Amino acid sequence: LSREHSVAFSGTGTGTGAGGASGGAERGRGKTWLLDSKYVLGEELGRGSSGKVYRALNQGGGSQFVAIKEIPLVGMSAAAARAVESEVELLRNLSHPQIIRFHETIRTEHHLYLVLEYVENGSLASILKTFGRLPEHMLIVYMRQVPRGTPPRHRRVLMLSPPPPPPPPPLPP
Repeated sequence: LSREHSVAFSGTGTGTGAGGASGGAERGRGKTWLLDSKYVLGEELGRGSSGKVYRALNQGGGSQFVAIKEIPLVGMSAAAARAVESEVELLRNLSHPQIIRFHETIRTEHHLYLVLEYVENGSLASILKTFGRLPEHMLIVYMRQVPRGTPPRHRRVLMLSPPPPPPPPPLPP
């Protein structure tokens, strides 16, 4: 997917030297680390089944901030590797204003890093997790954007799906 790159750690707490020998060094609060001599990785933005996502400062020009998805390679099954390769190819070929842009991949001995467009407020799922139910006027703004980021063959399903039933009324005290 890409050529080998280096990782160096700095900041407070413990870490590894250049090369990222531990392959998954513990990164504490206030700690940053350098990836490929141009990305300073900072806070963890989230975790998923395939890895973690960090906010990073791009010192090499271009976008000031990027999101970097860290995917561990150690112990990865062949099926999981194929799924990651499919994700990378899909991201590489997508170009739409409503879909996060893919910039590049960086591979180290222990990890694959996907460098992606950074979106300040994150995903709709993370916004809902943080703030709970949104006011109707805000929900309308987000829901109008869904069809714009959905391939035409799936739009019909979106538009024909009935809305979920309203929640039951609260029980009297």
